[in-house]
Amino acid sequence: MENEIKTATTPSKHREIAEKIISNQIGAASPTVSPDGTQVAYVVTRIDYNANKYRSQIWLASTDAKQPPRPLTAGEKRDGNPSWSPDGTWLAFTSGRSEKKGETTLHVMPIGSSGEIRTIATMPDGVGSVRWSPNTKLIAFTSRTQDERYTKDDESSMSPRKIETFFTRLNGEDFVFDRPQHIYIVPSDGTAAPRNLTPGGHEHSSPAWLQDSSGLITSGALHETWDDDLANDLHLVKLDGTITTLTDQKGVYYAPSVSPDSSRVAFIGSDDPLTSPQNDHVGVLEIKTKKREWVSRALDRTFSPTSGAIAPIWQDDKTLIAYAEDRGTAHVVQVDATGKTAPKWLTSGRRIVKSFNAVAGGAGRDTNATIAFVASEVSQLTELFVLTKSGERRLSDLSASLVAASAPQTWEYFAVPCGSTYAGGPNEIDMWMMKPRDFDPSKKYPMLLNVHGGPHTQYGETYFDEAQMQAA
Repeated sequence: MENEIKTATTPSKHREIAEKIISNQIGAASPTVSPDGTQVAYVVTRIDYNANKYRSQIWLASTDAKQPPRPLTAGEKRDGNPSWSPDGTWLAFTSGRSEKKGETTLHVMPIGSSGEIRTIATMPDGVGSVRWSPNTKLIAFTSRTQDERYTKDDESSMSPRKIETFFTRLNGEDFVFDRPQHIYIVPSDGTAAPRNLTPGGHEHSSPAWLQDSSGLITSGALHETWDDDLANDLHLVKLDGTITTLTDQKGVYYAPSVSPDSSRVAFIGSDDPLTSPQNDHVGVLEIKTKKREWVSRALDRTFSPTSGAIAPIWQDDKTLIAYAEDRGTAHVVQVDATGKTAPKWLTSGRRIVKSFNAVAGGAGRDTNATIAFVASEVSQLTELFVLTKSGERRLSDLSASLVAASAPQTWEYFAVPCGSTYAGGPNEIDMWMMKPRDFDPSKKYPMLLNVHGGPHTQYGETYFDEAQMQAA
């Protein structure tokens, strides 16, 4: 019996490998560049293995790398969504510091001057997409508006759900039909409570301010047949709650971004949701005429990568920054807002860019453009980088502990011939193989084949803990 107990409690080799890999997980996310281009605020998330929790905090890095990155928040809970005020003197962020499940607070902290962090909103069901108004007076954000049943602490006391639609849940969110996502605004000085701009049963997402701070562009399905189709539109929401739909209830249009003169909106999407999965592209819409055109189709790649779509960023009135997938990689792309010239890759290499942000200025030109992005390689966790006219610079070194503990393996990439499913389609498919450490070609090893069920997503050139553990 004594031997049996000892055997049962002694960690196996596989468990030791898993612990080394999982306990050293850490990565950068959500980069946002200060208006003057000198600093990047970003999120660092790590696994607290013993507590079985994720923890995250806001960090600040100088784009010239002359000073080491430093944490701005303690990171004992889940801090995220950093957003600079237009004058660069304040940074807004969210935090899950409450003991109540789902409750999230919105804060602002002074940057470059003394002062305390202020809490300007407390929401019962999350806060996301934090956006300052150009005049700095308001902050817009998304949050789910709960039905009265959620006010009960005891689930047995909650009233029954009355379901009258097909759409009821989202992956990772459980039921959402009775807690739709809305757009809220709150004074940045915290002098008033948040106000719901889009009340009702429909969801709104991706708020983007007009330059005069008089309203926002949002994305949502507000049409009568929203529950029977996949259409999603762009809308102009004024501060008095008036909503004007800008697209035709037929396509899928999302991730809006307002041009410097507020005359146009860049977005991502496609005209026919019934052909999904497909390559989503960057489009530009004239607000006054509602005329739209696709401007990225010269590059036959999707601009909605597996990591999640990000609204294109206007660098000037003719240039957009976006990102797209390419055969197991994802990179930042410069897009001509008129569509007259083909998109241009701004980053490269066997890696996946997972998020980016930029300040005004034409990338690749003789300007002061600054693009911050986070990217991962097969043997490297997600790190922070900055791209300027002088080149690319890595600003973080979060992978050191993982590399020291587990020495991550790399992929071997190869293309496999296959038949195309449509005329003119590709005749090969991308594959990757990860061999065991100290691989001996004279020996035989078991092969584990992972086939992604899709649809329309990819494995590729990024750190993948499952593959690392399986190959080890």
